[in-house]
Amino acid sequence: MRGGLELVADVSAIKSNAPLQTRVGIATGLVVVGDLIGSGEAQERGIVGETPNLAARLSELNQRTDLDYLIWGQEFEPLRARLRHRRVGERACRSGPW
Repeated sequence: MRGGLELVADVSAIKSNAPLQTRVGIATGLVVVGDLIGSGEAQERGIVGETPNLAARLSELNQRTDLDYLIWGQEFEPLRARLRHRRVGERACRSGPW
C-alpha cells in the first residue's frame, strides 16, 4: 500500500507543462510471484492471484472516478485517519469474485 500511495505523491510533485495523473488500485492478499521471464528491459516476473487482478480492476475503475487511488474495503481502515478520502460506494468490476 505504501508504494502505491508514494507513487501518487511523487507524480503529483513533478513539475510539468502538461498535467500528470496517476491511477492506482490497492488491494492486499495472496500473490504468487514466479521466475523472471523475458530479457533486458522487457524482463518481468510472472504474477498471478486474485489480489493483483483486483488491484488492476481498481486501477481501471479510477479512470471513471477521477481519483488518484482506490483502496479495497478493509485495507482502507488502518489508513482512514491519515488520508484525505471520500467513499465512492459500490461499483461494478469486470470479472472476478469481488
